[in-house]
Amino acid sequence: MTTFRRTVAAGWRLPLLALAVTLAGCATRPAAPPLSAIAPPQWQAPLPHEGQVTHLATWW
Repeated sequence: MTTFRRTVAAGWRLPLLALAVTLAGCATRPAAPPLSAIAPPQWQAPLPHEGQVTHLATWW
């Protein structure tokens, strides 16, 4: 192998190793617990049309 080819081959080893380690780390990470999507009661407001579609037309 020529010196140039050896240098080019060595230059690709470190980035490929870094990529392999990064992907392996992502693949072995445990799954995150599911998040709760329920809003607290203080964030709930009364509906201005009392929840009825017929009242919604007059509200607008």
